[in-house]
Amino acid sequence: MHGSFGLRPCLANASLSDGGAVVSMEGDIAAAVAMLALRRFTGESPFYAEPFSLDYAGGTLLMGHAGCHDAGNADPAVPVRVVADVEYGNPDRFTGAVTLFKYRPGPVTAVNSTWDNRRLRWCCLEGESAPGPARMEGNCHLVFRPSLPVREFCARAVQAGVSQHWVFVPGHRAREMRFLCGILQVGFLRLDGGPAMA
Repeated sequence: MHGSFGLRPCLANASLSDGGAVVSMEGDIAAAVAMLALRRFTGESPFYAEPFSLDYAGGTLLMGHAGCHDAGNADPAVPVRVVADVEYGNPDRFTGAVTLFKYRPGPVTAVNSTWDNRRLRWCCLEGESAPGPARMEGNCHLVFRPSLPVREFCARAVQAGVSQHWVFVPGHRAREMRFLCGILQVGFLRLDGGPAMA
């Protein structure tokens, strides 16, 4: 795609989403497995993100990622756009194009999937995707308001040993995910309280 047309394959592709496919980035296999399991379990298209910035006073994290995202997750109040690919803006003769949107507002559950040398382990917490305008150019994103203070969320996440990639699905689903992890034999840790599974 890049060599022939000057862009990465990062435009929203409805046929992928409609077929139930998921796309993770940067070779994160643990996240890809979680995305596929969550897609099949919830029927919703997961959103792949990492923290970009923190707002301690406002209690939010700006989270997003470059790459291919399902535009079905876009906030209906904020237009989906096709913009120049900022990651190719300087080093390449092609700027490329990517889909840009802000994730829809409402309750969400965030999952971090890692391999602990024995099996997958999911750390999760519930929260909200905040309403409002888009907060950044260049990458699909959401403004995440976790169910505990941002500073505490960061401390617990670091202590748990998470990766930088988080997968979001709509709704507060931590209890359902604990049940799913029991079936899949995946370790489970709820960062915002509630029972864990060793």
